[in-house]
Amino acid sequence: MSVFHGYDIAVVAPFNLSIRDGTSIRVINIARVATSLFDRVILFSNSNTNELSNVIYIRLYNIAFRYHYIATLGTRIEPKLISKFVLRMLRIDAEEIEKALEKVGVIHVHWLVFSYLGKFLNMLTRRHIPVVVDLHGSYKLQTAPTNSLKDILGHIMGLMYERIGIKDKAIAAFTVPSFAFKTFIQRFYKVAPESVFAVPDIVEQEVINAVKRCEETLAAFRDYKDCCDFYGYVAYAGSLTKFHGFFDLVKAIRIVRRRLGDSVRLLLIVPEARQVMRLKSLLPEDTKILVSLPRRLVPCVLRGASVLVLPHPAGTQFDYIPSNKIYDYMLSGRPIVAYRTMAAVETLKKYPYKIFVKPNHPEALAEGVIKAFELWRDIKPQVVDDVPTLDDAKKALERVYRYVLKW
Repeated sequence: MSVFHGYDIAVVAPFNLSIRDGTSIRVINIARVATSLFDRVILFSNSNTNELSNVIYIRLYNIAFRYHYIATLGTRIEPKLISKFVLRMLRIDAEEIEKALEKVGVIHVHWLVFSYLGKFLNMLTRRHIPVVVDLHGSYKLQTAPTNSLKDILGHIMGLMYERIGIKDKAIAAFTVPSFAFKTFIQRFYKVAPESVFAVPDIVEQEVINAVKRCEETLAAFRDYKDCCDFYGYVAYAGSLTKFHGFFDLVKAIRIVRRRLGDSVRLLLIVPEARQVMRLKSLLPEDTKILVSLPRRLVPCVLRGASVLVLPHPAGTQFDYIPSNKIYDYMLSGRPIVAYRTMAAVETLKKYPYKIFVKPNHPEALAEGVIKAFELWRDIKPQVVDDVPTLDDAKKALERVYRYVLKW
């Protein structure tokens, strides 16, 4: 019997869940935990994933950022009119949605900009269902992705939207990835402390088990059976963006190769091929690129590298939120070189093989990599499984849902 017997939960996450980035990993893991707490999970998304079982999937179409502001303002000014607009925009059937939501007790929305969808679902049911919003980050702690006018204006709009949306009284509670980020949200936006809950990013037990038998895990995937040996490689797993510190990594690798020679190569594990196509000209020709790996493979592939780099810059949300890739790094047991951010230092405090360097300085990052090669190039990897697990997230989410359901 589920913890909240008699209730379903609606998880609203209009993302491409087949792309293995930080957002999709967090969405999938929260939905996975919810299946053990509620009778059913109804997933509203624009793509499905084969990583979730016992989930009812309802597809949302035409999700675009230009609609957020129209829909958000509309739900405040003219709810009935905007309901018709949203129905047409998403190409969904009102009767189908009403039936799916009959037993829903909580609506958990991912990203503040999609909170209007939670209010929209409430309008369709004509009853009050508490809305919980998961804040993956904050525009206040980010920069525009590029220097283009479009991205700069989009970032400014995001900042304005965040200031207004986070105070929306229709939101019953917020979930955030860390206690440090919870403190930031409370202090900066003056949100009531009791309505903000830290729910950590987690590592699934199947990933931990896979790392403990890496050769067997890799052998099961024909395309990756030769990925065990990346001796001499510097590896990075994550998105190839300025926000994630990718350009600092590229500069650092050039310095390392000038100092240690071209035998030092770069290994990139990225969520989607589109990112690589845009930036391939910046990379050394002998760079090894692996795209959209199943998560249980990532720590095993990283284990074959000599040094791992985490170039996430300071002065951003990475001061408050550790990337979930850091747990894949830890599971690999390989040396980690990272910028000295608050989140990285806290997460890696018990990890034996780490070097922290001056943030936002590619030269310091390069020196850290060179030092890691000198100290630990030939160490034998050890599985370090002191990472947040499904049980940690389950306990945290149960507190959230008890709060909003007054259970």
